[in-house]
Amino acid sequence: MNKILIWSITAALAGFLFGFDTVVISGAERKLQLLWGTSDIFHGIVVIGMALWGTVIGAFFGGIPTNKIGRKNTLIWIGVLYTISAMGSGLANDPWTFAIFRFIGGLGVGASTIAAPAYISEIAPAKDRGKLVGLYQFNIVFGILIAFLSNYLLNNIGENAWRWMIGIEALPAAIYTLFAFTIPKSPRWLLTKFRKDEAIKVLQKISPDQDPEKLMLEIKDEMENTVPNENIFLKKYRFPLILAFCIAFFNQLSGINALLYYAPRIFEEAGLGESTALLSSIGIGVTNMLFTLLGVILIDRLGRKQLMLICSYGYIISLSLVSAAFFFSWEGSFMPVFLFMFIAAHAIGQGTVIWVFISEIFPNHLRGSGQSFGSSVHWVLAAVVPSLVPILFSTIGAAVVFLFFAIMMVFQLLFVLFMMPETKGVSLEELSKKLTNKNIKMKLKKHLPLLFSSVLFFLIVGCKPTSVNVQTTSANPSSEEQMYRPNFHFSPQKGWMNDPNGLFYLNGTYHLFFQHTPFQSVPDFGKMHWGHAISKDLVKWEELTPAIAYDEKGAIFSGSAVVDTDNTSGFGDGKNVPVVAIFTYNDMKKEKAGEIDAQSQAIAYSLDNGKTWTKYSNNPVLKNPGIKDFRDPKVFWDAKRKQWVMGLAAQDRQHFYGSKNLKDWTFLSEFGKDVGGHGGVWECPDLFPIKVEGTNEEKWVLIVNINPGGPNGGSAAQYFVGDFDGKTFKMDDVFTKQLQKEKVAWLDWGRDNYASVSFDNVPDNKRVIIGWMSNWDYADKVPTSAWRGSATIPREIQLVKKGNDYTLVNNPVKEINKYVSKTIKVKNIKGKGKLSIPEAGKIDLTQAIINFNLKNLKQETYTFTLSNAAGESLDFGINNSDHYLFLDRTKSGKTDFSEKFAPKITKAPLEGNQKEAAFKIILDKTSIEIFYNNGEKVITEIFFSNQPFTELSVSLNQETELNNLVINQLNIN
Repeated sequence: MNKILIWSITAALAGFLFGFDTVVISGAERKLQLLWGTSDIFHGIVVIGMALWGTVIGAFFGGIPTNKIGRKNTLIWIGVLYTISAMGSGLANDPWTFAIFRFIGGLGVGASTIAAPAYISEIAPAKDRGKLVGLYQFNIVFGILIAFLSNYLLNNIGENAWRWMIGIEALPAAIYTLFAFTIPKSPRWLLTKFRKDEAIKVLQKISPDQDPEKLMLEIKDEMENTVPNENIFLKKYRFPLILAFCIAFFNQLSGINALLYYAPRIFEEAGLGESTALLSSIGIGVTNMLFTLLGVILIDRLGRKQLMLICSYGYIISLSLVSAAFFFSWEGSFMPVFLFMFIAAHAIGQGTVIWVFISEIFPNHLRGSGQSFGSSVHWVLAAVVPSLVPILFSTIGAAVVFLFFAIMMVFQLLFVLFMMPETKGVSLEELSKKLTNKNIKMKLKKHLPLLFSSVLFFLIVGCKPTSVNVQTTSANPSSEEQMYRPNFHFSPQKGWMNDPNGLFYLNGTYHLFFQHTPFQSVPDFGKMHWGHAISKDLVKWEELTPAIAYDEKGAIFSGSAVVDTDNTSGFGDGKNVPVVAIFTYNDMKKEKAGEIDAQSQAIAYSLDNGKTWTKYSNNPVLKNPGIKDFRDPKVFWDAKRKQWVMGLAAQDRQHFYGSKNLKDWTFLSEFGKDVGGHGGVWECPDLFPIKVEGTNEEKWVLIVNINPGGPNGGSAAQYFVGDFDGKTFKMDDVFTKQLQKEKVAWLDWGRDNYASVSFDNVPDNKRVIIGWMSNWDYADKVPTSAWRGSATIPREIQLVKKGNDYTLVNNPVKEINKYVSKTIKVKNIKGKGKLSIPEAGKIDLTQAIINFNLKNLKQETYTFTLSNAAGESLDFGINNSDHYLFLDRTKSGKTDFSEKFAPKITKAPLEGNQKEAAFKIILDKTSIEIFYNNGEKVITEIFFSNQPFTELSVSLNQETELNNLVINQLNIN
C-alpha cells in the first residue's frame, strides 16, 4: 500500500500543476489588461481564455496519447508542457505571445485530467480507489492555495510582479517531470496492449500478497465481451457517457472556475481593496484544501453520491446568498463568508468526486477515451463560462450571474437524486457490467427526458437578454445608444463618469482621465477608478481600459497629472520621461466610521506615455491634517521658483503646497475665506499663469468648482484673477473691486459644466480646459442605463481685460472645424414674428455648429427654438429688456427623472442693453453649448428629447436683422 500511495501521489502532482496553472493568472489578469490595454472581450477570450482553449484541446485529444503511449509517458510529457508554458508566458512582451504559451500550458492541464485519474484508478484497490484518485483533486486545490499565496507574496515586488507570478510555476513543473520517470506503467493499460509479462511484474509490485492471475482473468473476461476498435459512442456505453456529461456539465455551471479565475476581481467589486481581495483569495484556497481533504477522507466511507447530495444543497444556499449580497450591496465580511461556503460545498462534493467518478464508469480499454470525453465537456464549459464573466459582470451584473449558477444547482440536485449510481467499493470490471445492464437502461428512460427537458428550458429562458439592473433605469440599451450617445462629446462606453482629471499632452497625444465606476452607471465612491481616453486633436477620443484602480488604501478620487521632464521625481529610467499622477485616496471605511481623515494625497507614475501606472510604494505623499474635505490635487510646475505647486480643496477654501520632487510636500498658504461663492466645498481647483490678451501682462487665474451653489442651481465653476509669488495667491485689486460688484465670477452659467480643469504640457502655452457635462443635482438619474456622464467640448481659454473688468473667455478648440463636412450660409434674414429657418432642416442638428449675429437689438426678447415632430422644444436667446441670456429646457423631452433637472429657465445676466450679439452654438444629440460674444458668457446644458431636433426658428416682436448665419454639419466618426 505504501508503494501505491507514493505512486498515486506522484501522478497526482499533475493536479498540483493543474491547480497552480489555472489560478495563478487571477493575480495578474487585471495588471495584464491594464499593461496591454486590451478590451474586456479580447482579455477574456484571448489573454485569459487561450489557456482554457488549450485545456479543451488537451482534454479532447488527451485520450489518444493516454491510450497509445500509456498513462506514464503521457504524464511525463504533461510536465514538459507545463515547464515550457511557465517560462514562455513569464517572459512574454505582448498579449499574443503570452496567450500562445498559456495555450501550451492548457494542453498539459487538459491531458492531466485524463492521464492522472486513469493511472491512479488502475493501480488502486477498489476499497481505496476513491481516496487515492481523490489525491489528484487534493493536489489541484493545494496548487490553487499555493498559487493564491504566491500571488499575494509577489504582488508588491515591482512592475514586473506578474512575470514572477506566472513564471515561478516552471520550478515545480520541472521537479514533477523528473518524479514522473520513477512510477511504473499501469498494469491494466499493459494488459490492453497484450503485454502480459510486464503487467504481471507491476501487479506483483502493487499487491505482492495477491494472485495477479485473478485480476487478469477479470480483465480478460471484460475484454472478451468487447468488439475490436469499438468506441465509447456505441449504444451500450450511452449511460456512462451521459453520467460523465452531466457531472462535468454541472461542475462548471456551478460557476467554480469563474470564481477561481476572477476571485480578486469579484472581491474588489464586492467592496474589498486589492490586497485584501488577494488575501481573501488565499482564504478561498485554504477552505478549498481543507474541505477537499475532508472529501477525500469521506469518499470511500459515505460514497460518491452522498457527497454530491451534500454539495448540491451547499451550492444552492451559498450561491443564493452571494447573489443576494451583490443585489442588496451587502459589504464587509458577508461576501467572503458566502463565497467560502460555496467553496466548501464544491470541495467536499464536485471537487472530490468528479475525477474519481469519471475514471470509474468506463471499461478499461475505453477509459482513456471516456475520461477524455468527460474532461472535454468540463473544459469546454470551463473555457466558455469564465470568458464571459467580465462581459456579464459589466452588463447584467454579478447578482444575476450568481443567481443563474444557483438555479443550475437545483438541476444538479435532480441529477444526483434520480440518475447518479453509487460506485463505492466496486471493482472497475464489476462497474463496467453494472452500467450497461437493463435496469440502468430502464432508469435512463424514466428520468432522462424530465431532467434534460428541464435543463434545456432553463437554458433557453436563462440565456435571454435581461434588463435586470438594480442600480440603473430600465431604458432600452439599444434605443438609448441611438438616441442619447453623444456623436462627438466624449462619454465612456459603459459605467459612470464624472470629473475629468489627470489631463496632459505628450508626444502628440492628449490624455483625458476621469472619475469612473466601470461596472455600473451610478457612482460608487468606494470603488472609484481613473478612466482613460486619448485623442490626437481634442475632438475624436478613443477610450482605453481604466488606468488606476482603487485598492486597500481607498478609492481613486480626482487629481492631476504632470509631465516630469526633468525627472525631479526620480521615477524616470533614463529612456522615458515619467508622467506622474497625483490623486486623492478616499478611504470609505474611515468615512463611514465618521473619521475626519479619510482623504489623503498619493501619486503614481507611468513610463510608457500614460498607458500603465505604478503606484508609489510610500503613498500617501500628503497625509490628512485633520480636514474632512481634503482632495482634488491640481499640480503644476512653477518655472520661476523651480518647484511643484499643488492646489488642494480644503473644505471651503484652497490650500497650496510646494515640493521639489512630487514626493515631499510643504504647506505654503491658503486662499478663499470670505471671497467668491461658498455654497459648497471648493473642489477641483486649477491655478495657472496666463497673459492678458493683447498685452505682455501676466496674471494668475484660479478656477474653483463648487457644489452646490451654482448660479442656476447645483454644481458650477467660478474663477479668480490675481498674482502668485510662489507661496501665496493674492487677488488683483481691479478684480477685487469687480468681485465686490459681481459677487462671483462664473466660468459657465449653464447647469452642466463642472470640474473644468486644464491640460498640462500643451504646446505653445495654450490653456485648454474640459469639464464634466452634468450636475450633481441629477447626474445619477439621467435616463441612460449603460453609461452616465460625458465631457464638454474642450475649450481654449483667454484672459481679456475690458475696461476695468477681467473676463476669462472660453471658446471651442479650433480643431473641431476640420470635421465640418457641409456648410450652409445665409447672409441676412429680416422680419418679425416666428421665422422658420428652412436651411437648418438640411443639416443634422444632432452634430452641428451654428453661428449668427444679431444687429440693431431692441429692448425685447429674441427667442431661438430647436423643435421636433413630437412637439418638444429647446429655447434659447437674449432678453434685452431685463438684460440676460436664457436657456429653457423645460419642454425639451424627458425631464421628470428629477425634479431638479428643469425647475426653471437658466439665466446669465448681461450688463445693460445689448446693441448687437454674436452666438456660437455647439449641438450634439443631448447637449447644447452657447458661446456668447466670443465666449464672454457661456451656457452649457444637457437635454433628453424623445426625437432628434430637426427644426430651428426665431421669434421676434419687432423687425430685426439676423446676419451671417452659418450652419456647419459635423462628421466625427
